Amino acid sequence: MSETSGFIPRPLGQVLAGPARPAFIDASCRRQWNKYPRLRYPYRVRRLQLVFVITLAISGFAASRRPTAPDFTLPDLEGHQVVLGHYRGQVVLVNFWATWCAPCRTEIPDLMALQAKYGPRGLVVLGVAMDDEGKNVVAPWIHTERFPLGAARQPVNYPILIGTDAVADRFGGVVGFPMTVLVGKDGRELRRVSGPIDLDTIEKVIQSAL
Repeated sequence: MSETSGFIPRPLGQVLAGPARPAFIDASCRRQWNKYPRLRYPYRVRRLQLVFVITLAISGFAASRRPTAPDFTLPDLEGHQVVLGHYRGQVVLVNFWATWCAPCRTEIPDLMALQAKYGPRGLVVLGVAMDDEGKNVVAPWIHTERFPLGAARQPVNYPILIGTDAVADRFGGVVGFPMTVLVGKDGRELRRVSGPIDLDTIEKVIQSAL
């Protein structure tokens, strides 16, 4: 905006630094101002309050833009019904996969490592198997396969659910495997990954969400 408009915005640094000293303060008042720092205390408080309010506003706006993860109820390999909504207050990693998918099998050790490391802190990994044959194929595969975890090879250490096309559609459709959706404690999506996860990247998101 030009100076001829009659209004020149203050630089942001000056706004955060608090109001400028009144021009009519004479030399004596200025000496008192500098001699007693407590006179300036209210201005520092206001500056901190302003920064705090701005931070809350930005955080709230960012959270409101994250979509709420659709709830679902799916059976696990033992026939128990697992409800995503029951994990509200925890961080949930929902991984859509299939036994015939090579990249899916490759990332299972990473998912197991995340469950082992962050499960005690509130992370839940849910593997949603999307094989057309369902439990008849998935259950034997899970019961026989072993994956590296630590110094040994171990069975999958997180729940495996039998997925449906209806549930996949509620997540916007799964056009390829694997697909991972990380859900925060508030039930909103934190991250969505098409293809294998990058362990370092997803771990940082999980750490900040727990």
